[in-house]
Amino acid sequence: MSKAPDRSRKQQLMSLFRKISGRGIPNPDMKELLINSALRKLSIHASNSTAGYCLIKGLRIMKTLHIFNELMPSGAEVMMISAAPYWREAGIDSSVLSTGDVVGPYSVELAKAGYNVFHIPFKKSPLFFLSVLRLVASKKIDVIHIHCERAAFYYAICAFVLRKKTVRTIHSTFAFTGLLAVRRRLQRRILNMLKCRQVSISHSVKETEKRFLCNDTILIPNWFDDKKYRMPDSQERQLARSFYGIPENSFVVVSVGNCAPVKNHGAVLRALAILRDSLDFIYLHVGREEEGHPERKLAFDLGIEARVRFVGLSNDVVSALFAADVFVMPSLYEGLGLAALEAMATGVPAVLSDVRGLDDLKMIKGVSWSDLTPATIADRILQTSTLSGKERSALSISLSKQTKAIYDVRRSLHAYIDLYNA
Repeated sequence: MSKAPDRSRKQQLMSLFRKISGRGIPNPDMKELLINSALRKLSIHASNSTAGYCLIKGLRIMKTLHIFNELMPSGAEVMMISAAPYWREAGIDSSVLSTGDVVGPYSVELAKAGYNVFHIPFKKSPLFFLSVLRLVASKKIDVIHIHCERAAFYYAICAFVLRKKTVRTIHSTFAFTGLLAVRRRLQRRILNMLKCRQVSISHSVKETEKRFLCNDTILIPNWFDDKKYRMPDSQERQLARSFYGIPENSFVVVSVGNCAPVKNHGAVLRALAILRDSLDFIYLHVGREEEGHPERKLAFDLGIEARVRFVGLSNDVVSALFAADVFVMPSLYEGLGLAALEAMATGVPAVLSDVRGLDDLKMIKGVSWSDLTPATIADRILQTSTLSGKERSALSISLSKQTKAIYDVRRSLHAYIDLYNA
């Protein structure tokens, strides 16, 4: 098996390709001959180079447009940050379109990562979709990658009108019923007829699509940033705890996620209220709060407000995880649970609800599973707090290793690149 080219050779390849592309050669066969000649000179065969493969297929840098709602520091948007260097290495120029009322707070991070960020506020109007069509045409987009459920069908129609390739990633378990299920089933069937590649991020999403919507999707698991989310050393852990003002002997409970009924954060607060006299805890709640701050009010009503820290939206989730003793995710359902992967990659023991989406993580040994009741969640948190230092260390190392081995960013991105080039 031949070795993949090193970085310097890939850079040489890209440089040669740009020179060839700039010569104004109208004959694609001649252009391909020149590129193959350049590859031979560098002793690189296209099949051994992702960049070479993409360039040969498209005969120029491939341009993709990822469509989202408002750009938030959650799930799919966060994964785009860790994907950015791999897209560039593959010769892909990536753009992001926000269709929220506002572009969203995470747009700055995506721009820093190298994405071209565009904003067209969503409207139920032909003029909105005309604006999307104009953007795709003017930027010479090759592949439209849809990440949102809202209007996904119509974005794919836009791509079909412009004869662009379309990939649609389904990020959650949409168990639609009634007339809405009929409508979504018909839309998904039409998308398959239009050659839109539909992707599920987990086995649960794939099974839900098949069961409720008769939609047979491609499975490409989500991933996380394995360079950013890693086990801290003792000094990093101490600094993180100092940053949040954590007393030395306090047991730190962390949850990460924007507040919404499906996240079920109220169950964590009620569980901690049960433990108020038996456990010296601090709860770090990382994520955007709901309007009116109902969870703050609940913490006050339960008498634990002094032991709860509402961190809010944060681009520094890692510091909270470095400070944590246990991560709790009591969601009613998930697509996969990226925050749980990130927590376990940093070596934090996890208490997860045994529900659709999160149950995909049962292949990771050492997770503490709970039902949705505060009493059971409290019991699982208390069990974790009784681990000895040696037991916790062994569990942390095991969780981190398993998570990184199973949810590898490179494997998933190569699968997407293959779809782009199919």
